[in-house]
Amino acid sequence: MEENEINIIPYFNVYTADFKVFKEKLSNQEIVEILNAISDLCLYAETDYKPKTKYQAIWFNKLKNDFDKNLSRYKSCVINGKKGGRPKKINPVETQEKPMGFLGVNPNETQPESIKYNKIEYNKIKKNNIDIYCNKEFEKCFDIYKEVCTKLIPIRFERRSKAILEQLSLFLDEIEYNLDYFKELCIKANELEKIAENKIDFKMMLNNHIGITNGKYKKEKQIDVSKYFE
Repeated sequence: MEENEINIIPYFNVYTADFKVFKEKLSNQEIVEILNAISDLCLYAETDYKPKTKYQAIWFNKLKNDFDKNLSRYKSCVINGKKGGRPKKINPVETQEKPMGFLGVNPNETQPESIKYNKIEYNKIKKNNIDIYCNKEFEKCFDIYKEVCTKLIPIRFERRSKAILEQLSLFLDEIEYNLDYFKELCIKANELEKIAENKIDFKMMLNNHIGITNGKYKKEKQIDVSKYFE
């Protein structure tokens, strides 16, 4: 993984002293807006947040500067961790190039049956090697969500989030690219709106698709028992 490919980080810092100071200057909603904006930076490497007041701007800029420093250190840790320890000694004989086939198999050597492959297996593996950034089926899913899920949290940076795209790829593979099922899921999620008082977004919908489609999260209708005591 190249350093410039690491644009997200799974955490950000909020210092107690800063929080105490700005808590006196900002409303709860303004604080949530700032923290949500920094969370967007962590998850998606961008945010559309614009501070509305002077104190919002001051705290957001401070958190953003801390985020940039943390991201730089995080990148270094990840890159250094990938390098490992001292490299193994190289045998000059082993450095000679060998003709390698698909999946690193040398076609000139006799292979055990467990690692042999044919054209059908190759095509099957190649088909599953999906480009998550250029996939028409993904765009169809985002369009369906945007059209149907009018009561849910709207799509923001999901189209560019590697984590979300990989999750969507696994989800579509699980449902065998059945877009009718996906649309039904969107309809039921839109009717449900929330799970445990949390408003549903695209990621939550994928994570809980089985429970949403089978009605697990639907609130049972309250039964009016007063009539039995009249």
